[in-house]
Amino acid sequence: MGLFSSTPSTPSPQPTSDGAYIAPDRSARDRCYEARDAFFACLDRANIVDSITEADKAEEACGKLER
Repeated sequence: MGLFSSTPSTPSPQPTSDGAYIAPDRSARDRCYEARDAFFACLDRANIVDSITEADKAEEACGKLER
């Protein structure tokens, strides 16, 4: 279980010739931020303060958002 799992439709960052990775574009960052905000809103609705120490409760309440 990870906090911000990526979806299979999102391509992985590609390394450049010097080994650095190309930063995500604005639309990719926006999708990430929207997913993060939805996950944290779900945690708030379920009164979960720490999704790590309350992993079972977080998975039950908000697990569908991680996929």
